[in-house]
Amino acid sequence: MGHEEDSSFGFVAILLALGLLSVLGILFAGSIFFQRRQNDPFFTTNDYRIYQQRLAVNHIRRSVAEEFASAVVSCLSPPIVPGQSVTEQQISERVAAALEKTAQPQGMSTEQKCQSSKSSHWTFEAPCKLKISESFAKMNGGLNFGEIGICKTTIVSSLLAATRSCASAAGFEDCLAKAIPASSEVKYEIEKP
Repeated sequence: MGHEEDSSFGFVAILLALGLLSVLGILFAGSIFFQRRQNDPFFTTNDYRIYQQRLAVNHIRRSVAEEFASAVVSCLSPPIVPGQSVTEQQISERVAAALEKTAQPQGMSTEQKCQSSKSSHWTFEAPCKLKISESFAKMNGGLNFGEIGICKTTIVSSLLAATRSCASAAGFEDCLAKAIPASSEVKYEIEKP
């Protein structure tokens, strides 16, 4: 009996020692990490804060571009429907008319559908300037959101490509709207410093 108790005691002692070593290893690794973080110039300077701020600005710029794209797509007249065969010229004419309606200040006589899709966060100035409103910038900590260049040609090419790729999508109009900020030209504009 004594021999069994000694072997189980040894096994428990080894487990306790391994557990203690594990805890000490974790504490040591944590202290090394925090020391490195304190000495890392990325964290000790404003670079990290600037990086986080840049990510926040890009997120808001992307959201504004998506909101604008939705407004343009909802103002297309006649709307593009799934399976419809449209030419680049037809899309170009519809986009030109939608941009004209979108560029009008709120309260002007535009279709109700277009009027309700406008936002106080942005204004569009022809031919290619999506301006983020100053009041929106002040509301978000006074960050500078700048302007986003979104031209008619980019919108037309995005919509033309999306009419084929979105044909089987459940939300066809949403799919069309998401194609505009997903284009490489608009992505570049959103993320440019």
